[in-house]
Amino acid sequence: MIAAWMAAGLGCTGLASGDDEPFAIVFVNPPTNIQIDQTLPITARALNRGGDTIAGAMLELFAENPDTLVVDAAAGTITGRLAGAGRLVASAPNDVLGRLTVTVVAP
Repeated sequence: MIAAWMAAGLGCTGLASGDDEPFAIVFVNPPTNIQIDQTLPITARALNRGGDTIAGAMLELFAENPDTLVVDAAAGTITGRLAGAGRLVASAPNDVLGRLTVTVVAP
């Protein structure tokens, strides 16, 4: 499993005390497909119950099938490797998950 710890969120306002626990994870402007050997940025954000971004939330981002889709931890990118459905997962420390399917296609 290839994993990347990434800080999610670009800052937000109006968070009340106790609103720093992830309730949902969303991918920001996610690609729907990627070509073999193409590399694209990928970003995920943790949201609290109010739908606000949790600034600085730590998420683990990994590919469920890294033979198809590879996650680069340092760069915050994904790269298509093998044609098919690539499945990404973003996981918060409290086990909240966000899932995304990206289709890897031949160039």
